[in-house]
Amino acid sequence: QQQRPQLQQQQQLQQQSPQEAAAQLQAAADAESARLAEQMAAKQEALHALEQQREQLHSAQSDRQARRSQPGQPPWNDLGEDQLKEQLRQVEKELAKEQSALEALQQQSSKHEEEKANLHNKLSKALNMFQTQLSQTVKLATLLQKRRAGGAEAAAGSAATTPALTPVPVPAELDEPPTAEEVNEYARYLGMDPEADQSLLHIAEWALVAPVPEGWMVQIDEGGQEFFFNALTGQSMYEHPMDEHYRKYYHQLKAEQQQQQQELQANAVAQQQEVLSALKLQQTQYRDYIVSSIRITAGIDAPDGSSSSIATAEGLAQVHAQLAPYAHASDIPRLVESVYLAASAKTYLAALKAWAEAVRELERRCRDFESCGLNSQGSEAAPALTSIPTPSLSSPPSPASLEAYSQAAFQAIEGLGASVYAASVADYYGTPVAQAAPTLHAVAAAIRGRMQESRHALYTRLVEDLAHALEAASWPPPLAPTPRSPDSAGMAGDADAERRASGEAASTAGPGDASRPLKHHREFTGFSSDPARLAQLHALIACLGGLQQAVQPEEFQRLQSILQQANASGLDSASPGAAPQALEEVPVLWAASAALVPPLQARLQAHFAPSTAAGRLDRPEWLFQTVLRLVQEHVGHVASLQPGLESAGLGGRCHMAVEYARAMRDATKAVLRTARLPALQEIWEQEEEGVAGELWRQQVREAIEFETKLAPFLGAPQSVLASRALPDPLLAASVLRAITDDPEYMAVWIAAERQAELARLQEVMDDPKAWMPPPPEDEDQRAGPGLPPAAHSQGGWQQEFNPPRVAEALVDIVSALVDISRSTPNAEAQKALLDGVGGPLLEAMMERLNGILEQAASSNSILSEAWASRVGACVAAARYLHHMLSEMLEGPALSRLHAAAAAAKAAGTDSEAQLGMEQQQQQQPEQQPEQGSATQGADG
Repeated sequence: QQQRPQLQQQQQLQQQSPQEAAAQLQAAADAESARLAEQMAAKQEALHALEQQREQLHSAQSDRQARRSQPGQPPWNDLGEDQLKEQLRQVEKELAKEQSALEALQQQSSKHEEEKANLHNKLSKALNMFQTQLSQTVKLATLLQKRRAGGAEAAAGSAATTPALTPVPVPAELDEPPTAEEVNEYARYLGMDPEADQSLLHIAEWALVAPVPEGWMVQIDEGGQEFFFNALTGQSMYEHPMDEHYRKYYHQLKAEQQQQQQELQANAVAQQQEVLSALKLQQTQYRDYIVSSIRITAGIDAPDGSSSSIATAEGLAQVHAQLAPYAHASDIPRLVESVYLAASAKTYLAALKAWAEAVRELERRCRDFESCGLNSQGSEAAPALTSIPTPSLSSPPSPASLEAYSQAAFQAIEGLGASVYAASVADYYGTPVAQAAPTLHAVAAAIRGRMQESRHALYTRLVEDLAHALEAASWPPPLAPTPRSPDSAGMAGDADAERRASGEAASTAGPGDASRPLKHHREFTGFSSDPARLAQLHALIACLGGLQQAVQPEEFQRLQSILQQANASGLDSASPGAAPQALEEVPVLWAASAALVPPLQARLQAHFAPSTAAGRLDRPEWLFQTVLRLVQEHVGHVASLQPGLESAGLGGRCHMAVEYARAMRDATKAVLRTARLPALQEIWEQEEEGVAGELWRQQVREAIEFETKLAPFLGAPQSVLASRALPDPLLAASVLRAITDDPEYMAVWIAAERQAELARLQEVMDDPKAWMPPPPEDEDQRAGPGLPPAAHSQGGWQQEFNPPRVAEALVDIVSALVDISRSTPNAEAQKALLDGVGGPLLEAMMERLNGILEQAASSNSILSEAWASRVGACVAAARYLHHMLSEMLEGPALSRLHAAAAAAKAAGTDSEAQLGMEQQQQQQPEQQPEQGSATQGADG
C-alpha cells in the first residue's frame, strides 16, 4: 500500500512518451525546489521577528537598570526583572531552534539542487539515446520498404552504393570508457603492437566502442554466442562489421608514419653533414688564429732568461696535437669537443696577449722609476741611474725630486694593477684548457714570472727607500726608557744587570750591527720635527700603500665591504674600532710590517733572547711591558704618518697607529716563536715538569694580559674594554697563536695546565675539612627528621643547599679555566684546552664522589654518624657542580664552541662531542648495574 503511489507514477511514466515523462519529472523537481524556497523564506521571517523581540527585551532590561541607578527612585520589585530574563531566555532558545531548522533546510535545498542537476543530465542522455534509436529504426524501416518495393536486386544495389564509414572518436555520452588493458587487448586483435604503436592506440579505442552500422543487428546463435546479421543483404559474421575498416585505417596511418620517419632521418643526416662541415671550417679558423697568437706571445722571455720555444715547429705541432685531439673525427660530439678546446684556447690566447702587453708596459714604467732618484734640497737633478739609489741621510729630498719620484712610482703601480687584473682574466679563461693544452701555460708562466720580478723590484725599492728615510728620521727609538725611569727598575738585580736589561746597549744598534759604527744617530723626537722629512715619509708610505692595494685587491675589497656594513649599522666607519673584524680580513700594511717595525723587532729579538739578562724565562712580562711601552709612547708619532695613507686612498679604511700596533704584536709573536718558546720547550723536556709547567702557565697569562692592554691601540671599542672580553677578530691574531699554531707547544701548555690544576684540586680533596659544608644559619634547620645527632649538629640534611668547599674550589678552577680558554685565538684551541684540562678535573672529582658513595653503600650504614655527613656532602657537591657547570655551558664564554657546533651540524658533519656522546651511550648499559647498587645503597 505504501509503494502503490510510486508504482502508479512509474506506470504513468512508462505509458507516456519520453519527452512527456522528462517534462513531468522536471516539473516535479521544480515544484520541490519552490516548496523548499518558501519554507526557507518563512524561517527567515520567523528569525527576523525573534531577533526584533530579543532586541526589545534587551532594551527594556537596559532601561530598567538605568532607572534603578537614578537617585531618589523607590525600590524596585525583582519579580519583573526575573520575568524579563525568563522571556529573554525563551526567545534565545527559540532563535537557536529556528536557526538550526533554517540550516537544515539549506542543506536539504543544496542536496535537492544536486539531485536535480543529476536528473537533468540523465534525462538529456536518455532523450539523446531515444532519438538515436528512433532514427536508426526509421532508416531500417525505410530500407525494408524499399526492398519490398524494388526487390532483392534494388536492395543489393542500394547496399553496394553505401559510402564507407569514417572512424569516430569515443562518444561523449559513454559513462565508463574502456580501460587501458581492454584497449591494448583489442589493439593486438586488430594486429597492432601496443608498445610500438602508442600514438595509434586511439584507433583500437575507436573500434572497441564503435556502434553497429546501419542495416546490421546483433543476434544469438544456437550456442548462445553473439554474431552480427545484416537484414538487407542476409550476411552474417562473428567479427564486428567495422573491425576490418579500422584495421585498414591503422595500416594506412602506420605507412604514413614510417614514411615521415624515413624523411626525418634523411634530413638529420644531411643536417649532421652540414654541422660537421661548419665545425671543421671553424676548427681550421681557430687553429690558424692560435698559430698567429702563439707567434706573437712567444717573444716573452722566461724568468730564468731563456725564451719560450712554443713558436718553433715542434712547439706548434705539440699545441696543435693538444688542442685538436679529434681533428679528423667524423662524429659531432668529439668534433664539438675539439672546437670547444680551440675556441677556449683562442679566448685564452687573446687574454695572454693583453696580459703580455700590460707586463711590457709595467717593465717600461719600472725602468723609468728605477732611474728616478731622491735628490737633496738645493742639489741639481741627478742623471738617470741604472741601480737603486741610496737617498741622502743628511737632508730630505727637494719637493720637485719628491714629486717626480712619487709620480714615477704611482705610474709603475698603476701598470702593476693593470697587469694583476690582466692576470686574473687570463687565469679565468685558462681553466678550460688547463689540462687539454698544458703547453700554452708555459707562455703564462713566462709572463707571470716577469710580472712577479717587476713587482718584487718595485716592492724592494720602496721598502728600502722608506727604511732609509725612517733611519734618517732617527727611527727606531731605544727599547728602554730614559735613565732613572721607574720602568727600568726590576728587570735586573744589580746595577750592571739593570743596565744590560734596560736595553741601553741595544737601544742604538740592532743585532748584527754591533760592528757597524753608529753614524749620524740622533735621539728620536718624533717625525713632525722635520716637515721636509715628514713629507718624504708621507710620499713613500703613499707609494707603498698603493702598491699593496694593487697586489692584494681582493683583501682590500673585503675590507671596504666590512666597513660599509659597519657604516650602515650606525657605526663610524672612520673609527678604528668600528669594525674590528676587519683586522683579520686584510694583512698588516707593508709600511708598518716591512719598514717601521722590523728594526724594533730585531732589537727585541736580540735584547730578550733567553741568554740575556732581560730574557729571563721567569720574567715574561718584561718583553710584553717593553712592547706595550713602545706602542704607547710612539703611537702618537706614528699617527703623524696617516696623511701618507690618505694620499694612497686608504685614509678611511686603515689607520697608521693601528697598523703599527698590529705589526708590533706580530713582532712579539715572532720573538716568542723563534727564541722564548723553544727555550721553554727545552726546559720541559730536560728538567722537572713542575718548574717548566709553571713557566709555561706564566707565559700564557702574561700574554693574555698583554692582549687586553694592547686592545685599545688595536681599535677595540670602549664597551669591549670595559667587559675585558675581546672580540674574536682581535683574538684571531693574538700572540697566543705562537703556542696554539704549533701542536707541540699546544700539547705542552695543556699538559702544564692539567698538571697544576689537578695538583691543586687533589690538595683540596685530600683536606677533610673541605668536605664539611658550612653550618646552617637558622637553628630550626638543624631539626631534620630521621637523621642521627651528628648529622643534626652539622646540618647534614641541609647539605644540598650548602655545598662543601671542595665543590666551590672545583667551580673556581673550572671557571678560571673557561676564562683563559676564552682568550685563545679560535674555537679549536678553546675546545682542546677544555678537553685536555677540564675533562680530567671533572673525572677526578667524579671518581672521588663515586668512591665515597660506593664505600658508604658497601657498609650498609649510610645514616650512621660516620657516613651521613660524608654522603650528604657528596650529594650536595654533585648537585652544586651540576648546576654551576650547566650555567657555564650556556654562558657567553663558550659561544664560539656553540657556533662551531651549529656550523658543523648545518654542514652535515659529526662533531667530536656527538661521537663522544654515542660512545657514552654504548658504554652506559655496562655501567648501570654498578651505579644502581650505589644508588640503591644511598637511597636505603
